[in-house]
Amino acid sequence: MNKDEITILINEDLDQMMLGLNSSLLYILLAFDYFKNVNVIRIDQNQNFPHGNFDYYQIDQKVARHALQEYQIINQNIRINDLQLAQDFTIPLGNWLKKNTLELFKKNVEKISSLNLQSHFILNRVEPMKAPFPPQGKHDIQKFFKDLIELFPSIHAPFQLYDKEIIADLSIPSEIYNSNFNELHADQFCQKILLTIDKYQQLYPNSLNPKIVIKPLESAQSLGVFSIEFTNHPQAIKTCINYNSLLKQQQYLIDRSIIQQPIQLNKIIKKLCELQNIGKPITDLYGSKIIIQPFLEGILIGDFRAIILKNQEQKFYLAGNIFRKKINFNQAKTFTTCASSGQSIACSSLKFDQDLKPLTSKIINYLNQNQQKYHHIKFIGADLIALNKNCKEFFLAELNFSCPALISMLGKKFEDVKSLELFVGQKKYSPKSI
Repeated sequence: MNKDEITILINEDLDQMMLGLNSSLLYILLAFDYFKNVNVIRIDQNQNFPHGNFDYYQIDQKVARHALQEYQIINQNIRINDLQLAQDFTIPLGNWLKKNTLELFKKNVEKISSLNLQSHFILNRVEPMKAPFPPQGKHDIQKFFKDLIELFPSIHAPFQLYDKEIIADLSIPSEIYNSNFNELHADQFCQKILLTIDKYQQLYPNSLNPKIVIKPLESAQSLGVFSIEFTNHPQAIKTCINYNSLLKQQQYLIDRSIIQQPIQLNKIIKKLCELQNIGKPITDLYGSKIIIQPFLEGILIGDFRAIILKNQEQKFYLAGNIFRKKINFNQAKTFTTCASSGQSIACSSLKFDQDLKPLTSKIINYLNQNQQKYHHIKFIGADLIALNKNCKEFFLAELNFSCPALISMLGKKFEDVKSLELFVGQKKYSPKSI
């Protein structure tokens, strides 16, 4: 085992990673605190990985140290000015390197094989919904995870796990339906909608207009997520005739009368799903299933990301919480809180942590009681949404297994992040991969 070498797997452009914020870039830059040599393999550029030989980048240690200093300065500015847009303070890595005439990563002339990688620590930071996986590519991400585990048995790989996993008594009440929208099953689909509306009304008994959310079983960056409010508003969608002029957005109004018209409802929601992935089949974005949930009003001010890590004893623990404060909320356009697309700002969760604790404790207990199921999981980003704007009662929205973001914003200062067990196992034992 060569403990001096780590190879990090990603499927995004290194130049576009944001200094001060991007979690995968944080791992790359911090890796020199533990390893002599740091390499990066872009899966989107090596689509046969982990089979065969691969192009890879070597990270320059001296430049990485310089970049880490800049990362820390920007990160601190974001923390201090959390009422401003994070984009006002951060900068893409490529822009910073060009400005300073530096070269952080160099493509190696020779390729590397999976056999050579057997002696490295392997860190998986690959994300779903990005190439080579749908909707941008055609590769099966579950097969990819399976192949990883076969070659690197200790690697982080959410094989047979889905971000929208429903956990009894913890998750938002949900219904699941086939995303092919077969009109022969329109009555079944309508029944799922009615059940979700009933759940919404149990949560909000005084609300006149029920509101639901449609989302893929597996997604990232809020792709494919939209809400529907059933209302008598004059601009609400009433038939399949008047939806042809609709644009892709995150919030729609549907006339309440459509609830009693299964075939019409089926056609309308199918069209809304198609709008989320224009020009491509619905299944490229939604897979075989969609999830239907009540709309939780707490999302209007933001949501919470609980960062969960696994320690040396292979037990999950809460590393900390982050409040993703909603910005520029527009009733007609967006309600999700993806920080990387500028829909929220990562802020301190300190004033909410005590109220979050009952739910985060239950999630940690659940994960540790199901160790076998989560054997290959090393880090999780749990998204939590408040029932109301007062943020006293919370539900689990999803467990992000693939690439939980915003680790860089944990704690009161950047030094708190550096003290976390981000590279599990490098000191007390020597797994093949992390």
